[in-house]
This record gives sequence, structure tokens and C-alpha cells, in this order.
Amino acid sequence: MDKSQPLIASINIPTYTRPHSKFFAFNRLIGQIQDTVSNPDDIEINVKIDDGDTQAFDVMSTYAQTYSNFHFWSTPTLGYRGNSHYHDFLASKSQGEFILLSADDNLFETKGWDKLLYNYVDKTTWFLKPCHGQEAYTNGNLAPLMHHRLFELVGHTGPYPADWFWDNIQIWYPIQWPVPEIRILHSWTGFPEETPTMAEMGKENLVLDTNEVRRIIGLIDAERHKR
Repeated sequence: MDKSQPLIASINIPTYTRPHSKFFAFNRLIGQIQDTVSNPDDIEINVKIDDGDTQAFDVMSTYAQTYSNFHFWSTPTLGYRGNSHYHDFLASKSQGEFILLSADDNLFETKGWDKLLYNYVDKTTWFLKPCHGQEAYTNGNLAPLMHHRLFELVGHTGPYPADWFWDNIQIWYPIQWPVPEIRILHSWTGFPEETPTMAEMGKENLVLDTNEVRRIIGLIDAERHKR
């Protein structure tokens, strides 16, 4: 990677050794990223694995030796609902203009998506939403793009679940910018045993922190009025 060139995107992926599919979905994702990106020097891939996950460590070490723009860290596991903490950690390491909050079983469909992002570099206080491509998911997005400046302003990528949180802010204040020309789908690994239950996801008792919503709106509003 040419270190003198700025990165357009940091693709941030929490992952672990899945009990049944192992790294099938993750390997598929990395292959798709390499196949769809126009210029590998445009992007970096940042991965979070769990402490003590030796299989994950071996897989990531191989990728890191193969790709100069592939980085990984090992941190304590916080379970499924720790995703916001994982993404906050990875965002703090990110160097890209945009931070892509990816799941390890996402599917990249759009060729040259990295070049398309250059059309949105001025949207520094917007949460970009690629086309989910699946009618079953009418709300939220499992592959949103957050401008690095927005992360700096807010101080986090959004409390879990991030798509739900930012969707609620959108109701109060314009924060989302649809990017339909970029398609990033989500696909479960194919093993029902690996699909998280409602209890694991913790979505039955969601409570919106309205004070945090107001704080974020105030920060973004002030930033937009500087222009």
C-alpha cells in the first residue's frame, strides 16, 4: 500500500471462530472486498478478534502477512451485544475517510464501490447508508458508513444496535444519506445454530438515550453551521 495516499475507507469487522461455519463467511467477505475494490490502496481492513481465540489469530496472521492493509487486534469478548464496543475500538484505529461498520457475514456486490465514495467526501456529518438490497430489511443497515469526522465529533460509532440508534436520530434530525449505488447485503452463515436469539441480541428491551441523541444533534448542528 502506498502510505503517501489517503485512504477512502476503513472496513471494520469484528469476528470470531464460529462454532459451525468457522471462517467461511469471513473468508468469503475478504475475497469479495478484494474482488470489488477498484484500488486496494484506497482501503484498509481492520479486524477485532477475541482474546484466546487461537484459530482466529492464526487466520488473521495469515491475512496480515498477505495484505499490507490488513490489521487485527485481540480484545476481551463482550458477546454479541458488545458489537458497539468492538466498532468503537476499531474506529479509534481507523485511518480512512469513511468507517464502514461491517458484519463478518456481509456481501459486497458493487464493483468499484471505493471510487464511488469519493462523491461523498464532503458529507462529513452524515451517516451513509448503502443499499441493503433485501426487502426483508426495511429499517436499519448492517453496513453503514460513518465519516471519520462524524466519529471524531460524536466520540463513538453508536450504542448497540447502531442502525437502530441512528435511525432514531434520523426521525428527529437529518443524519442519513442514502447511497443506493453501493450494494452491501447481509447473509447469515447458513447455520441456524449461529443465528443469534432475541435474548442474545437484547433487542426486546431497547431504551433510547434521548440525552445522547440531543447531544449528538447539537454537535452536528453546530458543525454544519460553521460552513
